[in-house]
Amino acid sequence: MGKLSSSSVSVICAYEDLIDGVICINMDVAAHRWKGYCARAEGVIAPEKLHRLEAVKGAQLPGYGEKPWFTKRTGERNGYWANVTGCMLSHRNAIRLAQEKGWRNVLIMEDDAVPELTTEGCQALRRALMEMRGKWMFYLGYTELPRPWGSMLWQQGGYSLWQIDGALATHAYIVPQSLYADILASLPQQDDQAWSWMAHHRAIDNWYRNEVSNWRGVRIYALMPVDCKIKCNR
Repeated sequence: MGKLSSSSVSVICAYEDLIDGVICINMDVAAHRWKGYCARAEGVIAPEKLHRLEAVKGAQLPGYGEKPWFTKRTGERNGYWANVTGCMLSHRNAIRLAQEKGWRNVLIMEDDAVPELTTEGCQALRRALMEMRGKWMFYLGYTELPRPWGSMLWQQGGYSLWQIDGALATHAYIVPQSLYADILASLPQQDDQAWSWMAHHRAIDNWYRNEVSNWRGVRIYALMPVDCKIKCNR
């Protein structure tokens, strides 16, 4: 949810054999954004690994605009809640697709993310993915505020790998197969259950940060340019 900022990075190499699939979430009415994304991804993401996923339209979900989730008090915020709810279900569908295809992991991107190709970034990404074990989530950038707490594990070239306490943003992140079932079991199984889930969790990135990052055995990582700011654990 949100564009890449100056403290964000998204890198993947066309030869990267450690990522099984890349899913880009895109709305049907935003064909120009998909076209732009594909242009940016050319020469960066291998075509056979790139998959477009139609974004869920929250305003078309059962229960939109109806009580108890929508009242006169929600007013102009109706559109906002429709968007963030559709976003949550879109990311659920992306993980479902990765599970159905049997991918070892999936890079989920929103269509306003910018794939960047740098030799140093690819090398750092490869090293990080080769070190991942168990259950984890791996962010390629995050929203600047609030900044997460974390510990730098290593620095390579212009990039550093951090283990963090969670992050806000879902524009570019990697989920391993070991976490698919747990995430899907905790998200709405049916679309008409989305409003009650959202009333409690507010947004998918909030839930990742507040809930998933605290699951037993789950570790959260971020690959960042070395000049990015993360609060160091004391």
